[in-house]
Amino acid sequence: MILSCLLVLLVGVAAGALAGCGSGVSNESSQSGYTVRASTDVTTGAYTKAQFIRHANAICKRSHRQIKMYYERYAKEQKPGTSDEDVYAGAMQALIIPGIQFEFDYIRALGGPKGEERDVEDLVGTMQYAIETGQRSSTINTFEDLREQFADYNRLVRRYGINRCLIDRVPFAELDRRQSGT
Repeated sequence: MILSCLLVLLVGVAAGALAGCGSGVSNESSQSGYTVRASTDVTTGAYTKAQFIRHANAICKRSHRQIKMYYERYAKEQKPGTSDEDVYAGAMQALIIPGIQFEFDYIRALGGPKGEERDVEDLVGTMQYAIETGQRSSTINTFEDLREQFADYNRLVRRYGINRCLIDRVPFAELDRRQSGT
């Protein structure tokens, strides 16, 4: 059942994605000790900066809502007695990081506002790197782990004004019941 839900999520989100991921990693580094930017080209889009921000926020709002909905289904389908930690850790690789990947695809497909392409490249490159390293990691098991993984991305998103795309806020904290106190 969860695989069919995940497939629906992935197909639904992918239908609107117009571009794939870049490849390679630049030599830029951050305070967190890992390379913060994957090589990602962003074309000049048709949107002003204000329109780009509005569209990106809408993409993330919709995506976060879908991730939360599928997480709740996933959690209900787990065997009785499965710890919240195990549920969240399993969902991280099955639902949460793949859901964030589709946000990346949509945002990249918007293209950067004229004159802002480099800023958007930095943002999506940092996001791509966090996603790719997160997909290969077995140590992202809590909301705090997720927030740390996306710390550089969150800094750029906050600075650019795309606040709905932050990975350091709900619904991700709400999903980790140990963090939210439920």
